[in-house]
Amino acid sequence: MTISGEYTKKSITIPTGLYQAVESRTTSGGFSSYVAVALQRQVEQDNLADLVADLEAVHGPVSPEELELRVQDLTW
Repeated sequence: MTISGEYTKKSITIPTGLYQAVESRTTSGGFSSYVAVALQRQVEQDNLADLVADLEAVHGPVSPEELELRVQDLTW
């Protein structure tokens, strides 16, 4: 997956083990792309969490029984 658009260079500090895990999965120049995709996924997850919170504020939380029914609908 490639993310198009303008880019900003940013220095980050990450645990050595995490750096090594990412480095082992990428080719030359692929580290930044790997991190950008991971950050994009995190932003999407954060946006979904915000949406759920907004919906729960309006409609109330989903009951465990209702959640279980929906999970069963998704199970193949």
